[in-house]
Amino acid sequence: MPKENETVPNESSEDKALENASEDFIILNEHLYADKTLKYKALDGVNLEDNALIGLKLSGENNRVKLNVKWEGKSLEQVKSAQKGEYQLAVSSLEDLVINNNNYGKVKFIVKIIIE
Repeated sequence: MPKENETVPNESSEDKALENASEDFIILNEHLYADKTLKYKALDGVNLEDNALIGLKLSGENNRVKLNVKWEGKSLEQVKSAQKGEYQLAVSSLEDLVINNNNYGKVKFIVKIIIE
């Protein structure tokens, strides 16, 4: 007889928040590096903005308007508490993203974060 939970696949390694998230967009702020990651110093802490400037990952194009966003992911608390490491969080815009007359709708995308 199998033990309870023995046949249940371990889903803790997968982050449900990242499912169906695009990699076509980035958060544009002073922590953005050329490799398209947001880098923070653990000593300075991490402030995940509720209003963020979203741009196209390939070109950096944006509409110069900060949108209300929601941050999600299983490592959200580690990032907020500035624990050193590399993380991926999902960011969802709560409003439609329009860049150069292209309406992308409400976007959800992956942001890579490094805390040193």
